Amino acid sequence: MWTLRIHIPGYRLQEYSLLPGKNIIGRDKGNSIILDRPSISRQHAQIDYDSNSDTATLLDLSSTNGTFVNNQQINSRYTIQHRDTIHIGSVTIKVHHHTTKDSSTTAELSEGTHPITRELLLGALDLHTVLLYEVAERLNTITDLNKALTEVSSLLKKHMGADRCKIILKEQFDKLHELGFPKTIAQTAIDQKSTVIKYRDTETTSASAMLLRVRSALCTPVISNDEVIALIYMYKTNPESNSFTQSELEITIAISHQAALTIQRVILFSKLQKEQKLRQMFQRFISPQEVNYFLDEYQKDHETPKLKERYVSILFADIENSTALAEKLGAKGFGEILRQYYTTATEIVFKNRGIVKYLGDGILAVFGMTENTSQHEQEAVQTGLAILETMSKLTNSFKHSVHTGIGVKTGPAVVGYVGPPQRLEFTVLG
Repeated sequence: MWTLRIHIPGYRLQEYSLLPGKNIIGRDKGNSIILDRPSISRQHAQIDYDSNSDTATLLDLSSTNGTFVNNQQINSRYTIQHRDTIHIGSVTIKVHHHTTKDSSTTAELSEGTHPITRELLLGALDLHTVLLYEVAERLNTITDLNKALTEVSSLLKKHMGADRCKIILKEQFDKLHELGFPKTIAQTAIDQKSTVIKYRDTETTSASAMLLRVRSALCTPVISNDEVIALIYMYKTNPESNSFTQSELEITIAISHQAALTIQRVILFSKLQKEQKLRQMFQRFISPQEVNYFLDEYQKDHETPKLKERYVSILFADIENSTALAEKLGAKGFGEILRQYYTTATEIVFKNRGIVKYLGDGILAVFGMTENTSQHEQEAVQTGLAILETMSKLTNSFKHSVHTGIGVKTGPAVVGYVGPPQRLEFTVLG
C-alpha cells in the first residue's frame, strides 16, 4: 500500500492512501486529492496505482508550474519509489510504501552506545513526518512543560511499544531509581552524550535493571548548548517484545531535538515572567534606570538583594501640621493633596536616582544604593530643594497653605528588602 503525506503550508499534515486506478491531484473539486492553492492547476498531476503489481506512476497533466520529484521536474511518466518527495506548487508530498522492508530501519540495534548524528535526524524527518509533526504540535502549543513532556512520553510509549517511557529533566537525575529507571544506563548516556541501548544479560545487567525486570532499555540524552538537560528513557519488560530498531532510534533522537528546544523555550519564558514580576516590584520603590541594577543582583544568586550596610544619603520629607490640615480639609481633600505630594516627590526622587518609601504623610528617599551612584550627597540635596520648590508652586492650586519639611543625613546604614517574595518591602535601618 502507498501513502502520501501531504504538507500544505499553514495547514495540518494530511495522509492519503492511493486508490487503485487514477488518483488526480489539483484544485478541481472532483479530484481524488484536492489541493486548493493558487500555484496548483485545476488538474495538475495524476498518479496511477496498479494494485496487482503494487506499483504507482506519476504523470504531469500539462500543469502551469510543473511537477517535481526529488527536486527534478518530470516530463514523462515516472515510476514512484519509496521515500520520494513530490513538489506540486507550494505543496510537499512524501511518499511511503508500507510493504517496503528497509533493513537499515527495521533491523534490531546492537547493544551499546549510538552517537547522535545528523544522518539519524534526517532519517527520522523523512520517515516519520506525521509522528514528529504531532509531537511538535503538542510541544509548541503547551506552556506547561511537565504536561507537554508527559504527553510526548505517552505518545512515544505507544509508538515504540515500550512498557515505561519518561522524559526526565536534569533536576531529577538524582532520583532516577525512585522514578523506576536504572541509573547506570542513564549515566552512560549523560557522560558520552549518546543514545544507550541495553539488553538484559544476567551477567552484565545492573541490579536495579534486574529488579525492574528490564528486558531492553533505550536512553537518549536531550542536549542543548552541549549540555544534557534531560533524558528520554524507556524500557520494555515483556519477554516477547521486539528489540529496539534503527527506526525507533531515529525517532527518539529527532524528538530529543524537539524536546531540547521546548525545554529551553519554557525556561526562557519562565525567566522572562519572573523578571517582569521583579521589575514591577522594584519599580514601586526605584526609578526605571535603577531597576537593571537590582535585576543584575538577583541574577547572581537568584535572590532579591539582601540587607547590606552601605554609606548612603537619606532624605526625609513630610507635610508640616498634617493632622490639623487633615481635620480641616477632611479625608477626601487631604487625600488629594497627599496624592499630588507623593506623585511630585517620587518623580523628583527617581530623577535623581533615589529609592522611595512612603511614610504616612511623608517619604523616605535613599541615595547611593547602587554601585554606579557616587554623588549621592549632592543628589539628595538637589532632590530636597526641588521638592520644596515644586510644592511651593503647587500650594496655589491647593487653595490652602501646605508646607513641607526636609531633612538630609549622610552616613552608614543597613538597607535592602525584607519580607516574603510576595510581599517584599524596602527598609532602612540605622
